[in-house]
Amino acid sequence: MCGKWARELEGVLQKVRLQTVRRNKNMPDHRALPGAAALEKAAAAEYPNRIKFMSSRQRLSRKLSKGSEASASGPGQ
Repeated sequence: MCGKWARELEGVLQKVRLQTVRRNKNMPDHRALPGAAALEKAAAAEYPNRIKFMSSRQRLSRKLSKGSEASASGPGQ
């Protein structure tokens, strides 16, 4: 009985994961919408110390640029 339930649950979870992936692929990027930049600026002005969410690609590029700055400034820092 227990194994049957586990298999059934696993099947349901698999379906949910697939749906989530599909939904995420179909979601339009909010930054592609017209006026999104203006909204971002307004939000940044209103909440200056809010947490900004970055994509992993942005985070990686920021990390890489920080790394190159650190190496350019020398081993003293």
